[in-house]
Amino acid sequence: MKENAARLLLILLLTAVAALRFHYCTELPANTGDIARHIYQGLIVIDQGPQSAARPISEVYPRLRGIAWATEPYNYPAVTLAFFTLLAALSPTIFMAKLTLTLIEALNSYLLYRLTGHRWLAALYWMFPASIWWASHEAQFEPLQNLFVFAALLALKRRSPWSLAFLALAVQVKLTAILLLPFVLLQLKPRTGKELLRTAVAALAGSAPTLIAMGFYPVLSQVLLYKLPLTYNPYYWDFFARKHFAWHPYWLIVWDQAASYGLLAALIVLAWIFKAPFQYAASILFVGICKAVTHAQFWYLALLPSFFASIQSRRVLLALFLLLPLLEIRSTVQIIFGPFGYTVGNYYRGISVFDELWIPR
Repeated sequence: MKENAARLLLILLLTAVAALRFHYCTELPANTGDIARHIYQGLIVIDQGPQSAARPISEVYPRLRGIAWATEPYNYPAVTLAFFTLLAALSPTIFMAKLTLTLIEALNSYLLYRLTGHRWLAALYWMFPASIWWASHEAQFEPLQNLFVFAALLALKRRSPWSLAFLALAVQVKLTAILLLPFVLLQLKPRTGKELLRTAVAALAGSAPTLIAMGFYPVLSQVLLYKLPLTYNPYYWDFFARKHFAWHPYWLIVWDQAASYGLLAALIVLAWIFKAPFQYAASILFVGICKAVTHAQFWYLALLPSFFASIQSRRVLLALFLLLPLLEIRSTVQIIFGPFGYTVGNYYRGISVFDELWIPR
């Protein structure tokens, strides 16, 4: 009886979150303008070829200079560009981008269940406010990195060298996935010449998108040497460095500092208690990087679940997933009360989420 009640509760929660996510897919983003840039970049690649990614959008089409980051060359890796180019080819609408990312999150929840065998962990991932708001409402593409990381960790359970191929794809979405490389290599432990060859082939196959892109534009330099003309980090290590916190109210600064420092300390202690530094290393390094760099965003924390997934203790995992909503409180507050702080204003004026974006001639 209790098991049936728990299953029914789980189904109701998952359905309610699915309905909320779909509703958010029908609304225009409120905090960010990034999705328009990604779709337009995909449209330009379709129109001009992949070599166009070497030039700023405003240089290729001056009438698009009002798009976010239009004066900068595309600074994301090759798989990200390929994803949004495919999306633009199929349906260049904000709704389709949001819906696709939401469906990827549903798939990620299933992969996490396959990885851990724990239904509530998968459910907590699906209900993570940072994912609900930043992916389904704002169309940030962290789910794509998580997809390849979960696939890599699933392949790793079978000690398959193709885990390196999936990890390589994740790195080509966002570079942060490389933090899991030591853990993956330690688990694979290729010993024979044949195993080393298979591992090398898998890594090379996974790197194919970048190798191909290099033939068209300088993807590596645009990604690795890019410097954002922006100083902003809600988790910056120096509590008194006000310039990093921009519009933030004092309560949000205090909350984010307490949550991020608390998580960092907890992960270090857990790594020491369980004597498993490599299981916790990626999570520790990721949080440390988020606090150290001069540019970070709230939605970066939507990547945390995939870094946590290298931790073997299900009790620790469950505790961390239960605490996830407290680590990125802005998304929770916005889900309950609506957008606050910095918003994009009239950025999307004149279009709806269902309108196809097009290149002005």
